[in-house]
Amino acid sequence: MKFKYFMLLTFITVLGLQYFRVNALHTHFTLKQEMEFILPESRDGDLNIENPQKHLLLYNEDGVGSREILYNLTKVFEFTKTKYHSEKINGYRGKISDYSSVIIVAEDFAGMRKKVFLEIKKFVRDGGNLIVLERSFKSPFNSMAGILDIDGFTETSGVNFYTSFFPGMETTKPSAKIMSGSSLKLNLSKGAEIIAASDDNTPLIWEISYGKGRVIYSNTSIFEANTTRGLMTQLIAYGNEYFIMPVFNSKIAHIDDFPAPIPLGDNKKIHEEYNMNNINFFKKVWWPDMESIAQREKLRYTTFMIGDYTDITDKEKIVDFTEELKETTGYFGREVFQNGGELGFHGYNHFSLALEGGMDFEDYNYSPWKGVTDMAFSIEKLKELTKNLYGEEVKIFSYVPPSNILTKEGKEALTIAMPELKSISGVFEGVYEPGLLLQEVGRDPDYPQLYSLPRFSSGFHYNEDLMWSIYNTIGAYGCVSHFVHPDDIIDQERGGGKSWEQLKKEYENIFSQINTHFPMLDADVQSDATLKYMQMEDLVIDHEKIKNIIKINFSNYRGPVNTFVRIRGNRIKEIENGEFHLIEKTAKDNLYLVKFYADKSNIILGGEEL
Repeated sequence: MKFKYFMLLTFITVLGLQYFRVNALHTHFTLKQEMEFILPESRDGDLNIENPQKHLLLYNEDGVGSREILYNLTKVFEFTKTKYHSEKINGYRGKISDYSSVIIVAEDFAGMRKKVFLEIKKFVRDGGNLIVLERSFKSPFNSMAGILDIDGFTETSGVNFYTSFFPGMETTKPSAKIMSGSSLKLNLSKGAEIIAASDDNTPLIWEISYGKGRVIYSNTSIFEANTTRGLMTQLIAYGNEYFIMPVFNSKIAHIDDFPAPIPLGDNKKIHEEYNMNNINFFKKVWWPDMESIAQREKLRYTTFMIGDYTDITDKEKIVDFTEELKETTGYFGREVFQNGGELGFHGYNHFSLALEGGMDFEDYNYSPWKGVTDMAFSIEKLKELTKNLYGEEVKIFSYVPPSNILTKEGKEALTIAMPELKSISGVFEGVYEPGLLLQEVGRDPDYPQLYSLPRFSSGFHYNEDLMWSIYNTIGAYGCVSHFVHPDDIIDQERGGGKSWEQLKKEYENIFSQINTHFPMLDADVQSDATLKYMQMEDLVIDHEKIKNIIKINFSNYRGPVNTFVRIRGNRIKEIENGEFHLIEKTAKDNLYLVKFYADKSNIILGGEEL
């Protein structure tokens, strides 16, 4: 009798296993991906800030370089909620002493009133700050900056810091490919303290005392590039008595094309190294390695799903996904969820959402979509697949376009198919081409209900240029947003011919270095960062320093605010309604991460001067 029961139980078990094999285990267990993007009611602090810190920006936008530097600076101030007044340098009639610092972006000073120049000199002599962000052959401020003589212009490359300035940045040596510019050939007075110089020892940035005040001078054109915004931001912060700026405090790791169909069969490179077919490699080697890196380096992946690699761009020809595809995609998607990650969309296939004429289709070997409704239908099919694989409680809030190309019509299709969509991520830096999604942090210019959160870096390869870009985006936004692709290993250009053993070590080294310098960055998924930006979007910060207290008042406060705070010649002793973490102590100041938990605060300074 016992034997009969045993055989019956075995038979039922075998039937059950066969059923789950045929009908895919993923159809019987649901997951949940949900986030409330509802902001709490805003609050305004009631501290009276009589003389809030603000800056005077004087500019001349006649030159292309000046316009680019001015654009980058205004974007920096927009994100950091820095109060400033800007005006053309030849038209200013106001009072200089009302400001904490005067910032100059000009190569041509024609028309500048002598009275304004003399007032700025007096302002600095009496203890004010002058920050010059663009070198100029005929600047009236050159003598104040300690320039003794000039022998024309010179092309410079590289940057080498002579003093501690900003973590990671000060020890990274970017190549001439990304760090080159025009500088003055000059001699400086002995009182100039060089902050950074080029590879040929041309002074690029220095500080010099002038009376009771200081001059920070930039003998370079590098601030024309948006990839140096972090250096620019921290230089302005360094040049003031104190500086407060909100930041994301986020570390975001993207994986594009994942989950996605894995090519069947063997790849020569993978087979030679692991004696495995493609599916086994990605299941047994690649993903377990990525999971291990995430655990060691405190990452949570946001992955962007591809339905299939078909060339269909007509909704009448779109077909359902195969069971074999569902099984692989379902497996990897569940792995992402189980490791605390987030699932976003990349596309029904890997064709960018663009109509005829919207991009260079021939260059990418893509085909144009037939119409907006066809693009929208393809996304709806991907939503159906998601529901089938993971259940109805998985909502998709993030999108990355294939090849970082997305047209206005493509955005329209996304809003039709994904009313719950919150953020779109393209790239922060690149060479313009039709359809390329080059983004600033903020609202999407075409569909302002969507947020633009660009990726700042990419790739498995560790190198100085990559790290320079990463440290600059931390300096400007307090954020890392880095993406890779699973198939980088088998792509000659992206993989560089390196083995997976090499690539995974370099990838981990990227985040290991970030964590060494900035261990306090939150391990965020894309939706976490979206919500953080929503909370700080219309935040207003007023602050002033009275003796040893920095008073801070927030308007439109909606929850905890992460900030970088630099304090020159002093340190934080305690803080009301917040907490602080020392990031770096330099020769002149202290750099902190400060988190505020209320709509007002006092930072109490104390201790020995630096």
